[in-house]
Amino acid sequence: MNSVKSAQTLLALTHVFWALPSYAQERVHSDLPLFSGEHEELQPHSIVDPGSIGCASRIATGDWKYVEKREDREPEVEWLRLRNYGAIHCAATEEWDYDREQSGGRGFKYSWFVQLGAAKRANSTVELWALQSGARPGSDYLLLARTPSPGLIKNFEVLPIECPKRFERKGNGPDIWRSDYCAINTAEQLRLFAKQMSNALPSEL
Repeated sequence: MNSVKSAQTLLALTHVFWALPSYAQERVHSDLPLFSGEHEELQPHSIVDPGSIGCASRIATGDWKYVEKREDREPEVEWLRLRNYGAIHCAATEEWDYDREQSGGRGFKYSWFVQLGAAKRANSTVELWALQSGARPGSDYLLLARTPSPGLIKNFEVLPIECPKRFERKGNGPDIWRSDYCAINTAEQLRLFAKQMSNALPSEL
């Protein structure tokens, strides 16, 4: 695994909004977690070995640089710090901050990555993933894509969320704060939605 400092130039999340409206969201919410320890795709996961105790994951720990790109303004950068929670109960801890040096001071969520499937493109196939954040009340999902390759995963493209009307939840938020979100409450709907959103990816990742 990479240390926090050595991961600086290796771990990357890139979010491109160019083909979508400015109100596009970046996350989906479910009332309850859609993926549990029963799903083999979940990362991190328990080591299946009678002689070993611990957790394993294909996703690199360390500081991930999240870059949000839009046509009409300079890229915005945020930092995601991923750490391993423990050796018996398998989870990652997820912490976000605009200042990398301040990461870790705002609290964290227990999180897991899950592979949702794949999507065919003109001349290739991309893997579809989600970062499942939190468990109570419910979970948030950051939808991700990557070019398939073996070994430790160190980069993703972030899929935009253009929420279908039937999944929209809206209310009156306090003052200027938004209360709307995209509610998807079955794993199958999330897998299908990720495939739909992958159409917004550039032709080559």
